[in-house]
Amino acid sequence: MNRNQRNSNQMGTSVSITNKTYAADFATNVILKAAVKTHDENQILIADLALQQQQFSKIDGLIHDKNMMRTLNAINAMRIVNAIKAYAVSINNQQLIKSVPYSAWYLRYKPEQKVLDAFLAIRDVANANAAAILPFGATAPMLSQLTTDTQAFQDLMEQPKAMRANQVKVTNQLKAAFLAMTTHLRKTLDALVRSNFSSTDDYYMAYFNARVTYNIGNAATTLRGRITDPNGHHIKQALVELQNYPTPGESTMRLTDTKGYYSFKRLDLTTATITVKALNYTDGHFTKTLLKDKDNELNMQLTPAPLEVPVLV
Repeated sequence: MNRNQRNSNQMGTSVSITNKTYAADFATNVILKAAVKTHDENQILIADLALQQQQFSKIDGLIHDKNMMRTLNAINAMRIVNAIKAYAVSINNQQLIKSVPYSAWYLRYKPEQKVLDAFLAIRDVANANAAAILPFGATAPMLSQLTTDTQAFQDLMEQPKAMRANQVKVTNQLKAAFLAMTTHLRKTLDALVRSNFSSTDDYYMAYFNARVTYNIGNAATTLRGRITDPNGHHIKQALVELQNYPTPGESTMRLTDTKGYYSFKRLDLTTATITVKALNYTDGHFTKTLLKDKDNELNMQLTPAPLEVPVLV
């Protein structure tokens, strides 16, 4: 099977017609030969569109998703803010406390530009006091991550809308091309094979044995649940990270809705390893064995983070 055929297989239904024993039959049947050519052209078009679509994968991933990046960075930023305030209290420096007047609510609900300004301010204050806030829980990796994620968030804010519009365009073209290929395969090519070779059992079986159907993206395994606190109150805007999926070293993420619910659909794995993060809560780590092609449920509870900043008198 050539490159174009392999790529089209990832999209859905495909067929490889390369049986040398019956090559002469195709060569002498003009109508069938034309139908096979059309099928090949459909596969090539799908392969080309699929390659175009790959350039948009970054805006579908976690680190390029603006809302998820905002939540992820806010969690880290608030931990750094707490460390800055704790250090400021220890030296009775109220001016330093006033330099980071941000709360979890502020980072969650304020307009994007104000949140970006807050991230930048927290980053600058933290870097200026890096050594001093280290004993209060703000580690060097946390500061580095804040800088990296703040830049990523800023890049996403500035991303041209045309890129998303083009992604929708290519995706729609891909769906249409796949539908055209599948329709042609089932209604034209299959019908011609049945019509011309129904009396030849060997050929008939060879063709349909070579015809492979792929259903990538239609797996029925799902994982859903709710994130709550110890009192059973739901936690919205929690970051639910499915580790090592779709490939090892990568993650797939969801944000809980206003009632604390999350869901992952069309999964192709047997064990789910999950990390949950939320503002003002300790990170949670969970594992769930999944039943294939079933609706799996995993409700998770987070513990409130301890209050680490003393009150100035």
